[in-house]
Amino acid sequence: MKKGCNKKGAALMWVVFASSILAVLAAGLITLSSYYYNNVKSDTLDMTQSYYNAKSAIETVYSFISAKPSDGAASEVYKKVKDLSNGANGKSIELSLSSDKDGEYATVKITKTSDVVLTITGSSESSPQACTLVARVQRNVLTDSKDTPTWGNIVYID
Repeated sequence: MKKGCNKKGAALMWVVFASSILAVLAAGLITLSSYYYNNVKSDTLDMTQSYYNAKSAIETVYSFISAKPSDGAASEVYKKVKDLSNGANGKSIELSLSSDKDGEYATVKITKTSDVVLTITGSSESSPQACTLVARVQRNVLTDSKDTPTWGNIVYID
C-alpha cells in the first residue's frame, strides 16, 4: 500500500476555517455598528434636548412680554422689554433662564432691530450639543401705545 496524502477531509477543513473567519468578521461588524448607533442616538437626544430648551426659552420670554404680568420674574422681563422697545434700535438685553427640575438652562438675547420688530435669540447647550434658534416678534402698532406695547405672533427664522 502506498503512503500518500489523504485529501478526503481537506475540503471540510477549508469550510470550517472559512466559516470561522467569516464569523469573527461578522462579530466585529456587529460590535462596531452597535457602538456607532449608540453614539449617534446619544448625540441626537442631546441635540433634540438643546433644541427644545432654546425653543422653550423663546416661548417663555414671549409669554412674559405678551401677558402684561403684574408681579414676579415675568414682570421684570416685561419691564426690561418695554424699556428696550421704547429705546434706540440695535440695543439688546440678555436673560438666563433655568429649570428647577433638571438644572438645564438657556440664554435669551432680545434685540430691537427696528421700531416695530424685536429679534429673540434662544441658545441652549445640552452635553456636547448646542442649539441656537432665532425668532422675530412684530409690534402691533395699531392696537398698542408706548406705555403698553402689544406683540404679534412669533416667527421663527431658519
